[in-house]
Amino acid sequence: MKEVKQFFEKIGRSDIDETVDNLIEGGVLDSIEIMNLIQEIEAYYEFLINFDYITPENFRNFQTINIMLKNIKENN
Repeated sequence: MKEVKQFFEKIGRSDIDETVDNLIEGGVLDSIEIMNLIQEIEAYYEFLINFDYITPENFRNFQTINIMLKNIKENN
């Protein structure tokens, strides 16, 4: 979860932590912030996130982001 927190800090959203849920559907993140978050993740892990993974469900909260990243790593 620490890495995910760092991604949010890098996009200027240090106010978001592991207790926040519904990041997209709740309007916590806008589309630009989502794209910035994806760019930070891709730069950190040095892989591209396939569009199939870019869903509201995968970006719901810290836990779902971690699960998505684990799945991507296992499939690369």
